[in-house]
Amino acid sequence: MGVAVQFFRDTPAASRYLIRQKDLKLNVEAMAWFLELMSNWCTIMSMQHPPIAPSLQNMDKCHSAIGPHKLVIETIQGMKAGGTAQWKQFQARLLVATAVVVQCHDNLLKSKGYEYFLTRRIFQGCLKNVFSVICLRKPAPNEDDMKCAPKLVCISQFLYTPTTTSYNAKKG
Repeated sequence: MGVAVQFFRDTPAASRYLIRQKDLKLNVEAMAWFLELMSNWCTIMSMQHPPIAPSLQNMDKCHSAIGPHKLVIETIQGMKAGGTAQWKQFQARLLVATAVVVQCHDNLLKSKGYEYFLTRRIFQGCLKNVFSVICLRKPAPNEDDMKCAPKLVCISQFLYTPTTTSYNAKKG
């Protein structure tokens, strides 16, 4: 995760510098803008400390957290990824995750009166649920299982209640 965060954080600035030095073409600016947008999105989606979390006590911080989310939604909806105009899975995943955070932000801070909103907790729970479903299929998944299984996990698997859990199975 650290390498990905560093890539998203450093690439936009490095690209802009190389454009100014005439070492890169100007069309790289769009890529730099997108990477910077996604870097901001990742930062907001992984907030875990109250002092930096969106809060109604600091409206500037609140708007700076939600503004990029709305821009991500607009950008992903209008984006054409790859050589065709087909909708890609990552677009749906980004839209769902971002929409959930925006709705939770509005509900928890504005309607319910919470002091702040820690976005990282949402995704820790999601990952834990996905891992639990993967372990239902195979209690001790290997590296290949962990690479392939998340692609196979879909909404239909959550439409029924399993009779057992992965925690009941012996690892072995």
